[in-house]
Amino acid sequence: MEKSSSKNRTCMCMELDPDFFYLIQSYAERSGLCAVHVSRAVDFLSYMKQEHPVAVCLEPEQLVDRAAWDILRAIKADSETAGIPVILFSWLDEEDQALEAGADVYVKKPVMYGNFLDALTVAGVRYENQ
Repeated sequence: MEKSSSKNRTCMCMELDPDFFYLIQSYAERSGLCAVHVSRAVDFLSYMKQEHPVAVCLEPEQLVDRAAWDILRAIKADSETAGIPVILFSWLDEEDQALEAGADVYVKKPVMYGNFLDALTVAGVRYENQ
C-alpha cells in the first residue's frame, strides 16, 4: 500500500523552530513537496483529516512539556491519521523512544538534503526524481 497520495503533496510541520522549518521547507520544495507550518494551537488531528498530508514532521526539543510525544501518540492512536508517516528530527539521542512512541522515521540532526530524502523513502513518501 502506497502511503502518499498522488494528489496531495503536503508535508505538515508541527511547531518547528523557524530556521529549521525554513530548511525543511526548502528540502520539501526541492523534492516536489509543499511544507506547511502548523501551530500547536490548531486542532492538528482535524487539520490532518481534512488535508491528508503525505507526512508529518516533528521536532521534540522545540515543543515543551513533552508535547511532541503526545502529538505523535495522538496521531498514531487515531484510525484516520495512524497511517500518515511521522518523521521526527532531533539533536538528542532518542531514536528508540521515538520509534516506540510510533514515529515512522527518526532523523538525527544536523539534517542534510540526502537525510531528508532518505527519511521520505523510509516513510514510504514518493517525491520527485525518485
